Amino acid sequence: MGPDGDVVPILDLVLIGRAPDCDLILDHPEVSRHHAELLRMDELSYELRDLGSTNGTSVNGARVHSRLVGDGDQLRLGSFPLNLYLA
Repeated sequence: MGPDGDVVPILDLVLIGRAPDCDLILDHPEVSRHHAELLRMDELSYELRDLGSTNGTSVNGARVHSRLVGDGDQLRLGSFPLNLYLA
């Protein structure tokens, strides 16, 4: 869920960034063209991987390169906030 309350379904692998070839396109100056990816590990968890972004990726306030994330985690790509909700 984005800062405006937009909800985006998550696939098994989601490429996130500003580039038009991304699965989730975020038009924000602190989001890199290919910023991060979410890889489904199982029904309740994903691995979030930073793809060498300029402004970094964080989970629940801690900067990460790669980390398992789950329901309710707060992701931040640069300063762009996203909340992860798994139904």
